[in-house]
Amino acid sequence: MSKPALECPQLTLGVIPLTDSAPLVVAEAAGFFAAEGLDVALATVRSWAAMRDKLASGRIEGATLLAPMPLAAAFGLDPVATPILTVKALSQGGSGFCVTPELHARLLEHGATPHATPLEWAAAMRRLVEAGRGSRTAPTLAHVYPYSTHHYELRYWLASVGLHPELDLNLVTVPPPLMVQQLEAGRIDGAWVGSPWPALAAARGAATVLFDKRQFWNGGPEKVFAVAQPWAEAHPETLAALLRALIAAGRWLDDPANHAQAAHWLQATLMPDVSPELLARELKTLRFHAGLAGFPWRSHSRWLLEQMRRWKHLPASADVERAAASCRSDLYRSVARALGEPLPLSDEKPEGVHDLPYLVPGESGALQLPADRIMGGMSYEATGMA
Repeated sequence: MSKPALECPQLTLGVIPLTDSAPLVVAEAAGFFAAEGLDVALATVRSWAAMRDKLASGRIEGATLLAPMPLAAAFGLDPVATPILTVKALSQGGSGFCVTPELHARLLEHGATPHATPLEWAAAMRRLVEAGRGSRTAPTLAHVYPYSTHHYELRYWLASVGLHPELDLNLVTVPPPLMVQQLEAGRIDGAWVGSPWPALAAARGAATVLFDKRQFWNGGPEKVFAVAQPWAEAHPETLAALLRALIAAGRWLDDPANHAQAAHWLQATLMPDVSPELLARELKTLRFHAGLAGFPWRSHSRWLLEQMRRWKHLPASADVERAAASCRSDLYRSVARALGEPLPLSDEKPEGVHDLPYLVPGESGALQLPADRIMGGMSYEATGMA
């Protein structure tokens, strides 16, 4: 049976220099896009604000985005008027928190051990901040964008020990590709940023990685593939082809035998100054398809929306249902189902409460997902507002 005609086979997709962009890079380099009749050009974008603007203005048709960005667009928090849809999760894992050697030494002086848990590092940060009140400048910690998983997870981490992100520390925004430079220059003391930048900072002696996303929230939201709503409505067959190609790329990336080749493509396409060996190691810290890593969970969106309300980025009266609807699990389902991919019965699940691998009901039987306990063991239902 022939496939339906594509409305727009020539596309430009935005990618940012991060390991999470691997599905788009692989889909182009390995021919998964071409196999779907798509002629895709990848546009490298170096900041999330620029990516947002290009997608909203139609200069690119799809993009790697931070999971909270479509939610922020739904409420007009970002200066764009175009609704943005999450149509696929790109990855799980692949970010981390690193600090300069100086801050690392100070945390050790305040009770942390070299192999501390995220909660133990947070407790040491609190002791350090309390000891320095009135006498030393508070640490400056960077994240990548105001509406990012990194920002809300950094706040969650600090608040878990009673630190207030605005009152007790200095939080700043730095685009991912500039994070290592800012650490080396001493302009920031720590960074919550996506792979490969924490590992590169460590390799260059600019930082020590305290923990990665798997230790903080294995299975939590990360990057997504997003399109503008008007474009999705006008190009349903093209969008379906994109999703098929990205599902194939994610499945391919989960095979460790392919990491060396993927690393070479990532270096050539996005990160010429990062070695293929480091990128290959970093690919092992992500899941792209296994364990429903590519499924766009609405419960991830709800958790992020709770954090946005917790920190007064959204009013308590905000219509969370309207924003959660920007996560179009239904569009992903229709494509994945036709491919015979396993799918959960529900678009939502309890988040962050499982110490061990667990089962969720699936359309064709139970599906096993990896352990997903959030540091501190608090699910979004119990998070509460600050």
